[in-house]
Amino acid sequence: MNTKGKAPMDLIPVETTGSPIRSLSPYSPSSPIIIYPEYSSQTPPQTQTPVFLQSPIPKKTSSTGKSQCEDITFLVDSIIEDIHAMEDPNRIAKIYLYNNISPSNDIKTREWYEAILLETGSITIVHYYHKNTKMVSYSKLQIRKILSFSEWNLDPAKANKLQAPEFPNKYYRHFEYVDAWHKVLAIQNNYNSHTWFLQFKMAIVEPFSNWFRNWFSVWGSGSQILPEPLQVSQARFIEFNGKDSNVDYHLYFMALYQLPWILKWNFAISKNISNNYEYIPCIGKKISVKWWDIFVYKNLESDQIKLRKIPEALGSYSYEYPNNLSEYIRQMKKKNPKATKEELEKQLL
Repeated sequence: MNTKGKAPMDLIPVETTGSPIRSLSPYSPSSPIIIYPEYSSQTPPQTQTPVFLQSPIPKKTSSTGKSQCEDITFLVDSIIEDIHAMEDPNRIAKIYLYNNISPSNDIKTREWYEAILLETGSITIVHYYHKNTKMVSYSKLQIRKILSFSEWNLDPAKANKLQAPEFPNKYYRHFEYVDAWHKVLAIQNNYNSHTWFLQFKMAIVEPFSNWFRNWFSVWGSGSQILPEPLQVSQARFIEFNGKDSNVDYHLYFMALYQLPWILKWNFAISKNISNNYEYIPCIGKKISVKWWDIFVYKNLESDQIKLRKIPEALGSYSYEYPNNLSEYIRQMKKKNPKATKEELEKQLL
């Protein structure tokens, strides 16, 4: 495997400070849109551990030129017993989790969820291994496509068949596709040093779905990690698009300009901030993000940035597919009249 060059994992310092403040769930009503990857995986057998979501954390800004890890969220994976609440979270995770995710169905492994996203063309993913070992050092995931609720064969309860022969569970539904976006990121190595390079690589021609917005609120970057020139550019982008309090402008800024971010997580046990019967200890993942320091963004600085419009939703949305190709393209153009021909062709493909 090619591990030469300046790897994203080298940019993420191990940092374990910070305590959770709020709790999130992949199944919360405020979930964001779905996106699918291309299959480009180099994955030998892996021994990994599972994790889940609970809460974002106070941000720490760097006074230096280099970006630092910013604690974003604590993702709850499993409720644990009081006798384990003060133990080492890495040891406790092995008791409550399997393959770093819930052990409720050991057939549905992290690799199974990854195969779903790859076969649907939602992502491109590559895993880089530590020299002469089967230990994943870091991974690169690019978001290529997002399957909306209405695109799921008109019936989200309908099962699609997985073509990969190595998995005994051959069928998956829409909710498992959504779940895959969370569980595909459950890789951790023996040194707790695994990192992800994440980036949008798709045309944005319609608003993000709620479930994907939720995904980005858990695993996406935050405005605070952007270098100062890009924070100024983002402010101009927001001004250009109207300052609507119901729009996640940072999500669209990252997606429309395809800005990368680095993500890492470590196991953690929730903090007892209530000091009464309401506290229930949980094991989960403390998620942190940072800016990719070697990314060149000269053309994105405020005086050079080409301002782009966030796509608008249709006034009335139909779940019926058009009868022919030209009608489908017409509807796509109606959804986002400012989209270029090239962007529409990419979305169509």
